[in-house]
Amino acid sequence: MGLLPKGTNGANAVQYLQQVAVLINGCWVVKSEVLYPKNRCSAFGGVASEKICRVRDYILFKFSQNEPVSRRELDALGKLPSEDESAVLRTLAKPDKSKNSADWVFALEMDNDFVRMYPEVVNRQSHLWEAKKRTFAGLVNSSDHHAALSPRSRRSSGKGRKNSEGERMITDQNETGKMVAVSQFLTRMFINI
Repeated sequence: MGLLPKGTNGANAVQYLQQVAVLINGCWVVKSEVLYPKNRCSAFGGVASEKICRVRDYILFKFSQNEPVSRRELDALGKLPSEDESAVLRTLAKPDKSKNSADWVFALEMDNDFVRMYPEVVNRQSHLWEAKKRTFAGLVNSSDHHAALSPRSRRSSGKGRKNSEGERMITDQNETGKMVAVSQFLTRMFINI
């Protein structure tokens, strides 16, 4: 919370953050549904935002459990085009270099100061992740999970989705003022990954 301007009420900021972000290792990360609103498509592959949110939320869940994630696991949840999957991973994770694997780990270190200052928020967020755990257990244990063990078959969309005039459609968080405001707020006051 050291990034807040002087005079800012930390409790109010945390209350606001819980509306637009989730807590991972004491670090705030913008909620998937804020970045990818319903009834939208990705700029790269034209994938429905709901599908991207499902994959991104699974990644966040794994990181909330201090576990790495692999692309094979992500395939089991829904095969995203390589560009979309890479875009999601690059904003949240870094390659796990500790064991020379293809796994990805959360990009930020634990914020122990936040965890110490706001244990009730940490506990509340932990309960939210536990509730999501049941959802992800069903998805990963479904028959789609076997696809994760097979060779990757990804469709690549090349230059992205285009409208009827042949112009590239922009469907990211910059489309609405609300998304821009949230992003700017988090960029100025918190670590925005």
